[in-house]
Amino acid sequence: MWDEIDAYVNKYSMLEHTDRIVLGLSGGADSICLARYLLYRRELGGPGLVAVHINHMLRGTEARRDEAFVQTFCRRWDIPLYHFRKDVKKVSLEDKMTLEEAGRKVRYECFRNVMYHKLAGKKVRLAVAHHADDLAETMIFRMVRGTGPKGLVAVRPVQGDIIRPFLSIRKKKILSLLHIMEQDYVEDATNSNTEFSRNFIRHRILADMEQLNPLAVEHLCNLSRQQDELLSYVEPEIERLCGTVIKSFPYGFGVEVEEILDLPDHVRRELLKRLLFMAAGRDKDIGSVHIEQLLSLLKKEPGKQNSFPYGLVAVREGTGLILSKKEVRQRKEEEARKKTGKICVEIPLPEYADGCRWSVPIDGRTLLHLKYEDYRGQQIVKKDCEKYFDYDKIRYQLHIRTRREGDYFVFDDLGRHKRLSRYFIDKGIAKDERDRRLLLAENSHIIWILGDRISREYRVTPKTGRMLEISYTVQDRPQQDLD
Repeated sequence: MWDEIDAYVNKYSMLEHTDRIVLGLSGGADSICLARYLLYRRELGGPGLVAVHINHMLRGTEARRDEAFVQTFCRRWDIPLYHFRKDVKKVSLEDKMTLEEAGRKVRYECFRNVMYHKLAGKKVRLAVAHHADDLAETMIFRMVRGTGPKGLVAVRPVQGDIIRPFLSIRKKKILSLLHIMEQDYVEDATNSNTEFSRNFIRHRILADMEQLNPLAVEHLCNLSRQQDELLSYVEPEIERLCGTVIKSFPYGFGVEVEEILDLPDHVRRELLKRLLFMAAGRDKDIGSVHIEQLLSLLKKEPGKQNSFPYGLVAVREGTGLILSKKEVRQRKEEEARKKTGKICVEIPLPEYADGCRWSVPIDGRTLLHLKYEDYRGQQIVKKDCEKYFDYDKIRYQLHIRTRREGDYFVFDDLGRHKRLSRYFIDKGIAKDERDRRLLLAENSHIIWILGDRISREYRVTPKTGRMLEISYTVQDRPQQDLD
């Protein structure tokens, strides 16, 4: 009766070198049938069996019925049972998840609690009753949501410490086995509710596919297996590249643009996906659209940035692209500024009005003076301490700060870039002086090296309509706060 499942379990060594199998036991057909199979293996000298049941507190009397059924079943077959009650609806609201997502999160938290706390010191694996229909449903769900080659694998027979002994058989096979054993089970009424995504796929989409081809599920499972075999060949190389191409920074992770653009398209996309996962710490809500955004950002000039889920921001800096949590990046930069004495002052830009003037103190000695002025072709006076900029070229927040890695400016009318570090070297400016020079910056783009040149991209031209005039004065002694 169990020959097909035995062959699959033995093929992937699911029960070897294991003291205990922790089984998620809902009382439904799938988990009860898996329990009976693992009991059969236990009788043959296999690992011991421990059950975990979670009441999601969503179905009232029906959920209590399931609890009672599982308790009776475990007593009948001498299976140790750990029982949990978790308010999944509350978790869903607090963590801003769907009920399906919150339920899965809660279940696996309970499983891990038993595996690594209750059974500490044992060699433990978790058995879940996913079957071939579940695999097909997951593939379709991911394809509709948007996925890549790895998403087509859907679920694997062995994934870390999780085993899926039933992944090779259909749901109808499970029901047939239960009928042969005359084993009863409980039915969850929500399994027929097509408001849940997976139920809609199971009862509507897969059903229609099987009308076209009765072997639709088998073909999807076969595709998943082939994709898994292909990735088992490709992934070691991806892992190797991850270790060399993706670099860690104090506030995130990044890549060198030219280095990643030289890679094949599939490899490049996979590495960018890994980059997003590493920066976010999770992969939900990250899809192909975000990979495309990163690819687009790679090809843009330094200073460009884009926002991503989980408060991530990707910034083109110098020759690279760095992804980080926005608040972490800001905190690390502030810590570095305080530690090194570097300066970074945000420059407020009020709503434009011709003739509007304001001033901004910088470092206790330097005072920045700003003025809006409509450009009507008037002569621009050239002074080291006073510059004019095309206001409409400014797209992001301006700062007066000291230099950072990746700073650059545009040095000619062709739009060619020059690294600030190279400019300072060519000018023969001493290293300690370079660190003290004040810069007007828009992200990594240096608009003005105070007392020196401006970036040609922001110069006033005959096409300019609105100007930003900026000058500065320096006092001999630091300004003192007045009482």
